[in-house]
This record gives sequence, C-alpha cells and structure tokens, in this order.
Amino acid sequence: MENKKLDINIEEIAKQCHENLSPELWNYLKTERGLTEEIIKRFKLGYGYFYRIPWLSIPVFDGNEKVLYFKLRALPGNDH
Repeated sequence: MENKKLDINIEEIAKQCHENLSPELWNYLKTERGLTEEIIKRFKLGYGYFYRIPWLSIPVFDGNEKVLYFKLRALPGNDH
C-alpha cells in the first residue's frame, strides 16, 4: 500500500483562520475571555470550518514557533 503525503500548509490555514475572525469574535475573546489583542495576534487565534462545523481555532506551536496542530473550541451559543 502506497503512503500519500497530503499537501497541506498548516501555517497558511492558521493565517487564514486568524484573518477570518469577525469583529464579534474579537470582542468575545477580549471581553468574555479576557484576552488582549496582542495575545490574539501572537497566537493566531482564529475562526474556521473544520469537519463542516464552525470552530474557534487555537494553533499549537512547537519550540520553533511552527504550527503543529489545532485545538478547536465551540463558539459561544453553538453546541456541537
């Protein structure tokens, strides 16, 4: 059986998710979760569809600041 490598740029996905944050989600992260704008930007918190469901995306980085994978959290008012 042949192993095929998926051509996925996880860094680009993190960037796109971060750019997808709406003003409402920025406000939620700052007011409800107590995060600063600096933290939201530094850790590239974002919004995206994974598994056909909208999620708050939290990239997990290695020691070289490369994205390894994502933690996904349900959005407020969205029970999965």
